[in-house]
Amino acid sequence: MFPWIASQSALVFAQILLAGACVPIGSAALRSDQIAYADAIGDANKRLALSNIVKLRYGDTPTFLVTSQVVAGYQLQTSATVGTDFVNEVGAADLRFNNVTLGVAGSFSNNPTITYSPVRGADFGALLLAPISPADLFGLILGGVPPDLVLGLGLAQINGERNRLLLRPDSAATERRFTETVELMLELQEAGLLQFRFEGEGTERAAHLVLSDGRAGKAEPEGIAKLRELLELTPGKVDFPIIYGSGKGAPDSIRVLTRSISEIMRDLASQLEVPQEDVALGRTPAKLAVRAPPPVGVRLAVQVSELPPLLHEVFAGVRYRGRWYWIANTDFGSKRVLSFLLSLLNLAETGKEPGLPVITIPAG
Repeated sequence: MFPWIASQSALVFAQILLAGACVPIGSAALRSDQIAYADAIGDANKRLALSNIVKLRYGDTPTFLVTSQVVAGYQLQTSATVGTDFVNEVGAADLRFNNVTLGVAGSFSNNPTITYSPVRGADFGALLLAPISPADLFGLILGGVPPDLVLGLGLAQINGERNRLLLRPDSAATERRFTETVELMLELQEAGLLQFRFEGEGTERAAHLVLSDGRAGKAEPEGIAKLRELLELTPGKVDFPIIYGSGKGAPDSIRVLTRSISEIMRDLASQLEVPQEDVALGRTPAKLAVRAPPPVGVRLAVQVSELPPLLHEVFAGVRYRGRWYWIANTDFGSKRVLSFLLSLLNLAETGKEPGLPVITIPAG
């Protein structure tokens, strides 16, 4: 009996080890972990951006850490045991077994390592202080981002018309004309008549506004004619290069003065309503600037509470000096403003290899 049991036990043992060795760790983990890591990084970036906006409202210093590397480490361990109890009776011709036991054990572990790089020095200046490239800004419109959001937050001037979407409007015609220009571009985009083209690559990439509806031999649409009038562009000309600079410039081009991400964040921070207690104690002023209520397209509403909000009600939330600051998941306007800011931050990242020092944290 012993040889037969030994052979069967060995077969079971081999099957157990083979099953453990054939578990598709890589493909199975990729199906879930890639999305899980991407979601976690996205949520962390939202919280970091909101945290820096709150800090600016309180006169604090913004800080940035870039997730430069995620290394997933998987380990699978299996083991199997075979045990027998037998009695060799005196005079017996064979071995008699009282018990035969089989055992199997296994463990799976996932211990990722995440590397963060602090943004500082020249990279900090490029990320926050440098004006946004006009090609990158107008490229967002081509990608489907509404012009009221892109131009309302990203532009300081267009052909000499100053942006006062966030500031208290006055009677200056140029300020009204900027608002009209943005609203008209939004209408043209929704009608499929707002067109851009791009040429060059990298820092040499340039954007062009194309005022044509593609219907040869027909009159220019009213919206395009009105945009040409607002920006004082050359009649009959179709292609207008978009150039960085202030003032009106030549009538055969469009001159824009773009903002930096730091300016945009300070504008957003000025919209935050803070507890009167903090104002009374001098932690922050009642207003960072004299402003009228901003248009819906560029409004960021951040709620404040002493207790943490319910998780399903929060799009992004951070704790700062004993209070919770958060954006409601039902506030679509504020959600798209914060998402737009994250898009600008992604565009502004240098893409260079991270330098020392870095912070590496085992996340398992």
